[in-house]
Amino acid sequence: MSPSGYRRALVLAATLVCFALLIQAQTGNGVVRGTIYDPTRATIPNVKIVLTHIATNTSREAPSNEIGFFLFTALPPGEYKLTAETTGFKKWAGTLTIVAGQTAVVEPSLEIGSLESVVEVTGAAPVINTESTE
Repeated sequence: MSPSGYRRALVLAATLVCFALLIQAQTGNGVVRGTIYDPTRATIPNVKIVLTHIATNTSREAPSNEIGFFLFTALPPGEYKLTAETTGFKKWAGTLTIVAGQTAVVEPSLEIGSLESVVEVTGAAPVINTESTE
């Protein structure tokens, strides 16, 4: 991708995040966003991301974009499981809690390997940060 293409993708991602923050601030819901990395901290595009609300067992699925960015908005408060998987890397799984008005930033680092192997991260893992709209 050309430098101007990366700039456009970055501006689009930033715009989406700002829009999501405005929406969720008005609804009392939360947001989960992040970027997928490999062990060298290079971003990984087109990773299958699944976010599951544990209490209701409802899932949302979205791929990371061309710069590894993903975004889930309008999330009711509660416990969630996030998984990330793509060919050539081990599946990553983590859990997090969303409260009203919160943005959780998750930056999974996928390890090289097969999808049959899972890297499980539970609780308040170091890769999960949160932001408040207050």
